[in-house]
Amino acid sequence: MGGLTVTYLGSVKPYKVLSTSHADLRMNQRRIDWKLALSAILSIGSEKLAEYGKGDRDILVEDIKNNFTVVFTVDGSKSKKQIRIITVIDDTDCYVHDNEIRHCLAE
Repeated sequence: MGGLTVTYLGSVKPYKVLSTSHADLRMNQRRIDWKLALSAILSIGSEKLAEYGKGDRDILVEDIKNNFTVVFTVDGSKSKKQIRIITVIDDTDCYVHDNEIRHCLAE
């Protein structure tokens, strides 16, 4: 895992936010600040994060205003409670696979 580790206090037990080394590389290459990526993730709300933590799916959040998409997973198990950033794409309107969930943040 990469250098991003943040605790999100939006639920009963905090989530630990991690990024893969691939995500760190892409954020640096594409000049997308990790705080911006994190704010896009947290914008979906703690209820949705808890819901997505029950499944094994990738989530895409498209930030139209800032023209990027963050791809992440949520492990909502009691032992882990982790949000893992997989990658950041410097575009929106990305292809979504069958087992992925898409959120679009309006301008």
